[in-house]
Amino acid sequence: MWFNRAAEEAKLRAQAPLFVEGVPVVLREIAPPFRSLTLEGADLPEQGVEAGAELRVHTTRYPGGRGASAQVLGVTEGDIRLRGVFRDSDAGLQGWAMAQSSAARALLLGGGLVELSWGDALVRRGLVKGYTPSYNRVNDIAYELVFEVHEADEAAAIVLPLPPSPPDNDSALAALLDALSLAADAAIIAVAVVNAVTAVAT
Repeated sequence: MWFNRAAEEAKLRAQAPLFVEGVPVVLREIAPPFRSLTLEGADLPEQGVEAGAELRVHTTRYPGGRGASAQVLGVTEGDIRLRGVFRDSDAGLQGWAMAQSSAARALLLGGGLVELSWGDALVRRGLVKGYTPSYNRVNDIAYELVFEVHEADEAAAIVLPLPPSPPDNDSALAALLDALSLAADAAIIAVAVVNAVTAVAT
């Protein structure tokens, strides 16, 4: 039924990442020659932008212990993949698709540090490490751009001291043997003193 299809389409729209209307996704080099690529309107990524991250943690579990010691080392930002289509017809300009594709490839070939921004909601700095155009026609080019994140505005590395090391069993045993040896020497000396005093008394 038509209403089932409409409900399904509404559900898919609700699940898809949404862009702020009128705000483009901009990739711009932060050093000369300041090459850039602006994605807006129909050029915007079709499935939105996924910007994942993962906490780096070094966890130590000691033998016989119930808990664990964790050292938080910071955050690793995941790659951002942008997928969409450049079309002359959408822009109303002949040669638009090729120009946009060339701009994306120029950021890859330049190898410079790039800032990716979507208004104030998303700001990342890193490298364009992959760009794949799929030429349906010269005026209709599907694209996939892979952005490797090196820095995020709100990400702060948290470095904690290393957890204390578990006791060294060999060192503890050596210390115990030393203590027993000293106690044995003291006992021998005490017996010798008692024997000497007894001998003098007799």
